[in-house]
Amino acid sequence: MSFFRHFCFSFILPMTLISISLWVVYNHFDDFRQEYYLSDVWGTKRIPELAVVIVTVLAYSISNLVEQAIERTRSRKLAALATGMGMQFDSNLSWSSFFPKKSKYECLEQSAVPLLRSCWFKNIFIANSEPAIFGCKYGEGFGQSRYDVLRTVYRHKGEVNIKNEYKNEIDWNIEIGDGFTIYYKDRYRASPNVIKEEYRETLNLHKTLRT
Repeated sequence: MSFFRHFCFSFILPMTLISISLWVVYNHFDDFRQEYYLSDVWGTKRIPELAVVIVTVLAYSISNLVEQAIERTRSRKLAALATGMGMQFDSNLSWSSFFPKKSKYECLEQSAVPLLRSCWFKNIFIANSEPAIFGCKYGEGFGQSRYDVLRTVYRHKGEVNIKNEYKNEIDWNIEIGDGFTIYYKDRYRASPNVIKEEYRETLNLHKTLRT
């Protein structure tokens, strides 16, 4: 799902916008064509390179804004959920996916937990002044194949003592450090309507593993 999302916003939507824009320019802006189009040796006309560059930049910018608008719609739902769960909420969003904001929680930004060292954090649920649920975004792949992976992470106070072989029997990835334990699944992030139940599930699992 993370790769599909990346493919939609980095290729499908921009290419669609570029194709539509160039078609409109070519077929409806006669004065622009007459003044700026160049003819090749066969006498055909082509769109100038500058127009292609401008359309491409605008298409990718619009695609990025659409993606961030979707994120803000999700964030509003999560804010309402956090309030219903008796928690505070910090969206920590940026309008640019290329410049994500750092969170103000040192326990996340300077954590010894492996997953958290590679995360950009957003949609943070705060319980007793500590992050309890949050979105984690990190990169996977290499070069042109690199894309963002999104996870929902649940964080509970206290480090569990669990053997590596027992971890394979649990439907959660578990990482320990800083006096806390985090739980997350190898899947696309959780939808807002299941986060509350998953938080309870991980809390009960955490209590069990602590005993």
